[in-house]
Amino acid sequence: MRNRKKIWFGVFFSLLIAAVFVSRWQVERLPMADALDSPPLTEAATVRKLAPTKNGTPAKADLGAGSKTQPLAQSSPSPFKPLSPKEILEARSEMKMSLAAPYGAQKAFYAEHRRYSTDLLNGVGFLPDAEKQRWSKVGFLSPYSPEKTIGAEDPRYFDIDEYSKDQETPVTFTYRQTGQGFSLADLSRYCEHRCTANDQQFEIMAAAILVEGNAPDIWIINEKKVIRHARDGLVKDGVEAK
Repeated sequence: MRNRKKIWFGVFFSLLIAAVFVSRWQVERLPMADALDSPPLTEAATVRKLAPTKNGTPAKADLGAGSKTQPLAQSSPSPFKPLSPKEILEARSEMKMSLAAPYGAQKAFYAEHRRYSTDLLNGVGFLPDAEKQRWSKVGFLSPYSPEKTIGAEDPRYFDIDEYSKDQETPVTFTYRQTGQGFSLADLSRYCEHRCTANDQQFEIMAAAILVEGNAPDIWIINEKKVIRHARDGLVKDGVEAK
C-alpha cells in the first residue's frame, strides 16, 4: 500500500513539473515567433521595416560611413490622384473664371489708357484668392513693355506666379496637383498671338493638368472676348481640342 502511494505521488509530481515546463516554454516562445514574423523597426526610421535575411533574422541597415542611426526615408512626390467628373468641372470652371476676370479688367484699363497691359497685379488689378488652393495657372507667357508705364504698373507681373516677386505686397499661390509640374511658358505653341499683349490686342491663358501623363487642359481668351479651348487635357497627348 505504501509503495502504491509513493508511485502515485511520483507520477503526480512528474506531471506537475512537466506542466510548469510546458507553460514556461509557451510563454517564452511567443515573442520569439512574433520577432521572426515581424522584424523590429530601426531606431530612427519608423517608415518601413527591415527585410529579414535568409536565416530569418533582421537585416542590418546600410547606415553609411560615420552614421549611427538609420536616416528617415525621404518623402517622394504624391502620386497623381485621378479626378472625378465633378473635380474636372471645378477645374475648368476656375480656368474660365480666371480668364473672365482679367478680361473685364483689361477692357477697363483700355478704356482709360487706350492700350492693354501685361501687369495683371498692379496695372490691371487681377488678384485671385491666395488663401485657396488653385486648380490652374493663369497669365500671359511674356511681358509687354509700353513706351510709358502708368503709376505702379510693372510688366513683369505677367502671370500670377510672378506676384511673389512684388517687393511691397508679395502674393504666393498654392496649387492642387492639377496646377503643379508644368509652366505656362512651355505652352506657347497653343497661342495665336504669343499669349501676350500690346496696344490693341491680348491673349491670356489658363491651364491645368486633368489626367496624369497628358498635356494640360488649356483655355485662352482674347480682346474680342473669344474663349478658345486650345487643348483638351482629357485626351491623349498630341490631340488638340476642336
